Amino acid sequence: MASDPFAALPDVEQCLEDGKDAVFGLEDPLMRLVDSGRAYVKIASPYDSSRSGPPDYADLAPLAALLVARSPERLIWASNWPHAALAVDQRPDDAAWVDLMSEWMPEHVRRKMFVDTPATLFGF
Repeated sequence: MASDPFAALPDVEQCLEDGKDAVFGLEDPLMRLVDSGRAYVKIASPYDSSRSGPPDYADLAPLAALLVARSPERLIWASNWPHAALAVDQRPDDAAWVDLMSEWMPEHVRRKMFVDTPATLFGF
């Protein structure tokens, strides 16, 4: 199973104002699933849930940090290109999204997410 936690997060600012965990209340169910070894997390579609938006999607960084710290070998990345659900002028810069991963995680985790884990998961 692959989950895309960035696709439909609740209102981040409201969660923080309500005193909820900085990772939007997803920590327990998402981490239990990932820790089971039966799920992967797809890092994709930040535009679907980010309130801060591009270029840094800063409100999603805490969730990315949690996933990197807990289960770097369970991450896979996707651009979700061609972003068909968005108007052409609203489509994200996929190169900037790739570059942002350099800020969110070290090189060895990026290698796992971009190369090693997909190769293992999809058998290539």
